[in-house]
Amino acid sequence: MKIATEVSSDNSALMRNIRKNENALAAPLADVNGALLACEKGMGRELPDEGSVRVVFDDSIVQDTTSEKRQDMDEVAAGLMDRAEYRAKRYGESEK
Repeated sequence: MKIATEVSSDNSALMRNIRKNENALAAPLADVNGALLACEKGMGRELPDEGSVRVVFDDSIVQDTTSEKRQDMDEVAAGLMDRAEYRAKRYGESEK
C-alpha cells in the first residue's frame, strides 16, 4: 500500500512524461496533416487552404472533457456563455 505522497509523486512523474511526449508529437502530427492535405490536392481534390494547423492535447486523463463540454453547452443555451466564447474555448478560435 502506498502513502498519498508516493501516489502524488508517481502521478506527477506520469504527467511530466505525458507532457514531454505530447510536446514531441505536436509538430510531427501537424506536419503529417499538412502532407496529407497536399497529397489530396495533388490528386485533384478541391480542398480549402489548410491554413496553420495546431495540435492541442486535452487533459482527459485528469478531467472529464465530456462533462465539461456538456456544461459549457448548457451555459451557452442558458445565455451565460456566448457562442464565440464557447468556440474559442473548445476549438481554439479567437473570439473575433
